[in-house]
Amino acid sequence: RYLHSFPTRRSSDLYWTTAIVPANSRILDIGCFDAWLDFLLLDSGKNYKVTGLELRPELVAHAKQYAIDHHIDEPVFQIFEGFIQDYEFPPHFDAVLMYKMLEHIPSDEVEDTVQLAERTLVPGGQILISLPDQGRVNPQHLWDPSEQIIRDAWGKRKDFSVTKLDYKEAVPGLPGNWLVTWYR
Repeated sequence: RYLHSFPTRRSSDLYWTTAIVPANSRILDIGCFDAWLDFLLLDSGKNYKVTGLELRPELVAHAKQYAIDHHIDEPVFQIFEGFIQDYEFPPHFDAVLMYKMLEHIPSDEVEDTVQLAERTLVPGGQILISLPDQGRVNPQHLWDPSEQIIRDAWGKRKDFSVTKLDYKEAVPGLPGNWLVTWYR
């Protein structure tokens, strides 16, 4: 169900996450929307435990109802309404996902948000960020992530990596994404 809308981007998010994040990991998904990726991760066979954070209450309610309808219980899945600044998670997670959400935050708040996310990681835990490569064509995007901006912001982090994901062959006109990763 969840892969049907935006199949290329969604399957790409699922592919990269399962390729990078080891089995049995505890994952924090910041800005999880209706938790579509979280549910796909839980169904991936990798025995993940996923916690989602989402600002919009109607999306949190939808995800909670989906979990109830499909008998997905804690501690395998939980979702909270709010943002990373609203919670003080201990260093508990093996991976933090911030997919297609940082561009919705004012650029002067991005680094503080990322640092709060890093604090939730266990030593050796990993950050995974996906950012659009499309310029400021979306009025909801508050800044334009370029490769240079990404490298300047996070390039000194441990095992930093930035990869451009291009979907043009699969879906003409669909903008690409930057996949950014590093370890704590």
